[in-house]
Amino acid sequence: MERIAWQGMRLHRYTARELKAVRKRVGLNQGEFWQRFGITQSGGSRYEGGRNIPTPIQFLLNLSLRPQAESSDVFNHLRVAKTETDQTIIALAMIKEHK
Repeated sequence: MERIAWQGMRLHRYTARELKAVRKRVGLNQGEFWQRFGITQSGGSRYEGGRNIPTPIQFLLNLSLRPQAESSDVFNHLRVAKTETDQTIIALAMIKEHK
């Protein structure tokens, strides 16, 4: 299982094969599945076809698809931000990595 480091966290790196299998297991088409992450059907198709999935999208996938305990770890890491400024810095880093 490949992991990626982001903001001091170790996240699971989802592969195209895993995402397609998850989508099919829950019975959604590409548009329905990827819309839940703010991704167009064509973007989701590219990710399922093997295109690199940006870290912020991997982050959202980890929050949504990992077991409860692992998702809680991700949320807890974000809650460590003690000020609004810290939270803003984290959010801006996510946006910057997505561009």
